[in-house]
Amino acid sequence: MKRSLILSALLGLVLASCNKEISEPVQDDPTTPEDTRIGIRSGSELDAELLSLNSSFQINPKAAAGLEYVYKNYATPPNVIAYDDNVGSYSGTTVATAATSVSTVDDIVFVTWHVEGQQMGGAISAYKLNPSTQTYEYTSVITFDDTDFHEATAVKDPLNGHHQVFVVGQRSPSTSGYLLAGHRGAIVGRVLYNYITDQFEAPSTYKELPLPSFGANGIITSAGKYYVVTGNGQGSTTIDQGGLYVVDYNLTNVSEAADLVDGEMIAFDPFTASPTDVDYVVLERNTSSSLTLHYGMNTTSTVSNSIWANSISESGLVSIDVERQGLAFITSDTVMVAAGRNGLYYAEIGGVSPSFAGTVPTGVYSALGVAYDNSAKVIYCAASDGGVPVLASHGFPGGVLINTFDVVGYFVPPTGGGLPASFNVKDVSVYWSDYIALATGDAGVYFVKKNNL
Repeated sequence: MKRSLILSALLGLVLASCNKEISEPVQDDPTTPEDTRIGIRSGSELDAELLSLNSSFQINPKAAAGLEYVYKNYATPPNVIAYDDNVGSYSGTTVATAATSVSTVDDIVFVTWHVEGQQMGGAISAYKLNPSTQTYEYTSVITFDDTDFHEATAVKDPLNGHHQVFVVGQRSPSTSGYLLAGHRGAIVGRVLYNYITDQFEAPSTYKELPLPSFGANGIITSAGKYYVVTGNGQGSTTIDQGGLYVVDYNLTNVSEAADLVDGEMIAFDPFTASPTDVDYVVLERNTSSSLTLHYGMNTTSTVSNSIWANSISESGLVSIDVERQGLAFITSDTVMVAAGRNGLYYAEIGGVSPSFAGTVPTGVYSALGVAYDNSAKVIYCAASDGGVPVLASHGFPGGVLINTFDVVGYFVPPTGGGLPASFNVKDVSVYWSDYIALATGDAGVYFVKKNNL
């Protein structure tokens, strides 16, 4: 998942400090209107891009009942036309995308994609779950010629028959024409998905707001507000830094902000969340070899630099992957942190001595994403070429032979005609309790159903 490339052509722009009030005007370049850079395909146009699967496997811990998983569908990556941001010209070639995130609302799963390397382009795909068969239909995809997408959150608007998908990423400054101090491509956007006709709405309904720094990497929502983290992809204090920005539902302005060096991700606590507020944490890379987890924040409090009072850090890390890192709460006091080539950590943020500690998925891999399965009491790690290690969490029914954070098994890669040989897992998501999505970069997405035996 490309986060925020720093490209040589951008260095010719005037360097300026981040304007947290977003007081300068912004504008679109009229040479790249939405209806030319955005495309939509739906229905039968997508039939060949989702394969049916029926491949099952089991994970049997040393003690207690096992877990069974079934691969239900495989989604191929959408192709988009990307801009080359080095020179600001249209590339004219079709480029495959890599999956970056999964979000859900009702029976729809939204997957974000981006073009790897220096070209920028992306897509958002919608897949509809059939609960009786536990399989999916590929309903619609919206593609962008010049915008990477890194993360999304989706909400339902029943008054208008829409799901609203808020996405964050990086748009090519050479095509956007935005005028904003400190802006190097970071954006938050909103697309509309019509859940009555099961397709994305016209490109003219897309709305976007530029933010300071190079890429927007994470987003959460609470009570109609959206919290977005941005960063420079380097952990560097010498180039345009990132921040935490609060934007309104209509994406008209930034109302609150706090400084970050290189914002990696934001996650909320599902165990204490309410309709009016959520507790959340923010992961920051403040040098090329250190991470800081900011905790103890709630969306009822104003976002300013004073919110960073509670923080723990891990330094002396090997150079962190360009890939975005991952966060997942497993209790309100414990957060899993995927730290690239440094592996998987757990951060204790409760009690009197908050701290980072390593944990143990065996083998050599990069920990690129992490998710918690509360019903099975296990942790899934997206471990790059290491696939998906499954770790015991608190309360795992493994008996005395299984300790918290022990590896109890691995996902077995599916096999069969039409499937890629690569099983390089970039991200893992758990939704609706027993459903799992595996993003394998430019090798597509696998949809998995879990059954407790």
